[in-house]
Amino acid sequence: MASSYSRRRERRRHFPIDFDMKNVNKKLSALVFVSIIFFASAGIEAQAEKENHPSILLTQEEWKWLAEHPTITYAADSGFPPIESLNSEGRHIGVSKDILDLVEKNLGIEFERVDTASWDEVLAKGKSREVDMWSGAAATLQRLAYMRFTKPYFKLASVIIVSDEIEESLSMDMLKGKKVAVTSGYAVHDYTVNNYPELDLEVVPDVLTGLKMVSSGAVDAMVANIAVASHYMEKENIDNIRVAGKSGYTMNLAMATRRDWPILQGILEKGLAQISEQERQAISLKWIPLKEEHLITAKDLLTWLFSAIGVFALFSVLFWNRSLNKLNEKRTIELNRTKMEAEKANQAKSEFLSSMSHELRTPLNAILGFAHLLERNRDNNLSEKQKSNVHEISKAGKHLLDLINEVLDLAGIESGKLSMSLENVEVQEVLDEAVTIVGPIAQQSKIEIINNVPQDKRYEVFADRLRLKQVLLNLLTNAVKYNNEFGHVAIECKTSTDDRILICVTDNGLGISKEELDAVFQPFTRLKQESEDIEGTGIGLTITRKLVELMGGTITVDSILGQGSCFSVELKKAQGLPHEEFKIPSFPKSEIAVSPGSECIVLYVEDNPANLKLVESIFEEAFSEVKLLSAPDANLGIELARAHRPRLILMDINLPGMDGVTATRLLKGLEETKDIPVLAVSANAMTKDINRAMEQGFEDYIVKPIDPDKFLKTVEGILNQKPL
Repeated sequence: MASSYSRRRERRRHFPIDFDMKNVNKKLSALVFVSIIFFASAGIEAQAEKENHPSILLTQEEWKWLAEHPTITYAADSGFPPIESLNSEGRHIGVSKDILDLVEKNLGIEFERVDTASWDEVLAKGKSREVDMWSGAAATLQRLAYMRFTKPYFKLASVIIVSDEIEESLSMDMLKGKKVAVTSGYAVHDYTVNNYPELDLEVVPDVLTGLKMVSSGAVDAMVANIAVASHYMEKENIDNIRVAGKSGYTMNLAMATRRDWPILQGILEKGLAQISEQERQAISLKWIPLKEEHLITAKDLLTWLFSAIGVFALFSVLFWNRSLNKLNEKRTIELNRTKMEAEKANQAKSEFLSSMSHELRTPLNAILGFAHLLERNRDNNLSEKQKSNVHEISKAGKHLLDLINEVLDLAGIESGKLSMSLENVEVQEVLDEAVTIVGPIAQQSKIEIINNVPQDKRYEVFADRLRLKQVLLNLLTNAVKYNNEFGHVAIECKTSTDDRILICVTDNGLGISKEELDAVFQPFTRLKQESEDIEGTGIGLTITRKLVELMGGTITVDSILGQGSCFSVELKKAQGLPHEEFKIPSFPKSEIAVSPGSECIVLYVEDNPANLKLVESIFEEAFSEVKLLSAPDANLGIELARAHRPRLILMDINLPGMDGVTATRLLKGLEETKDIPVLAVSANAMTKDINRAMEQGFEDYIVKPIDPDKFLKTVEGILNQKPL
């Protein structure tokens, strides 16, 4: 019996009608979806080296090594088009070959291909050192044991491919209970096994075999590289399957060399750095043009045609209904497009804010860190003027950090990504903490804070304790900042209804005019106080209102210009049993345990010299018995970790080449390093970044700028948990 794949091809040959499928509106959303996947991941590495030089700056040692090795042998995958394959004449072609040719030209050396019949044979020859390098491959835990990898020169996403009879979008978690095809020996196979061990995998020899199995119904889905899958779908005319979603794996295509030849890796890096962005883009467009017909199936064609014939056969009385339906469909498409554009814009904003957070926090880490060290200067050799200057540096740095945090808070709230932990919270406890923090500021301005909440009366609300404290701090800080000298701030708490508690913060300060009262909660609005010498962003009250609303409450303001303002927060009463008191255990003040004759080694993987110097200074002051090693990138960090087996690894996240999350995942997969705790030290402060890191096995997460006391306690705690 012929397969469904063969029957569909037969039907297509007897179906000669040709028309422009771009007018099929139902395909617009699918086209946009796959376009986003492709262009977001299939582009040439945008962060390629930009500082090109007219000549390759090889060292004398590298030139000598090349002279001793005039021909470098390599192996390539013969069945991975358009990335690399063999043509009908047996010649190596594809993206990797064009990149290899440019490196060959830039370095003036010769690469010689060794014939291989399959990718498994390529892996075997690399492991046995029968070849010196691979022209294109992705780093995996298994391969790092015997090969070194350059920085990626190309990135491509792997996607989920299913029958076109399945119309829903899918994720990897949704493939549980289904048979899923993956290609033997490919990096996506290792990724799927490591991250989704519960899936029922069908290992196939090549991508084409897997696609045909999806087409015939032999398997439910396949996870494969989008460029390779698209190539075979077009070439083999497989028109009854489609892309259903992302797999979460991106192939970082790089060159790989023998592990015992690190010098060759460095030479190839320099050759790759000479390839211009224009050359890379030309290679991308040559081999991977995005074609819309990959998204259109024979089933879609038949459905559209017979629907059209049916429309023409309808009675004229149905004409208006059809017109209305088309109008509704058009509006739906426009709404979906608008929604998609809004989601893309929101995603772009989140990515920008995450990047901005990192770029600002990295220099702030050095500024605040060194200012802290100067303030704690044990030699006490700073003059009073110098101490005052250091204090101003620290003050300005902390203010900038506050601004960054407020902008990120607002972005997180607006994107719906701010997590809330609602529980029973005693108001008096949180008020006492907030007053303690704001009190010194009020004393400097000669402003009295009066807490009128009775100490013997217990008010409990159902809220997020941390966010409630943030709300009260914002209100109290504003009441102090916008007050008069010798003014006062009063705090009251009372029951407003049977199930609501009202918290009021009242001041006798500047007040707000009726005309400006409506704008007080709008972002970046500071009203007439813009001319005052008062620091602020104008978004504190915006954040406050959004936080209160997320906790199911409301906030209102009453004010009289020149007499003061009253901000009232109304929240739900506590639910169920009353709030239980608990104590946070004190942190143990102990020395680092080191066995006689051994040493305690900590490895810090960090590419920023200022951040590295700061941590070195902290360790010199606090941990004299600890030896601190450092590495400027993840690859060297992994090498040092395998060689020295440190007690702890401090890992930056944004590193050149391989990022810290990937490096940690690789370390956890190596036998000799899997038990070493890894502490993230990063300027990435977004919740999604922290969650992503913790899921990969980090022991803890320290956000830059580093709080030295918290940092020291965390490091000391981990080291004492992992004695030699």
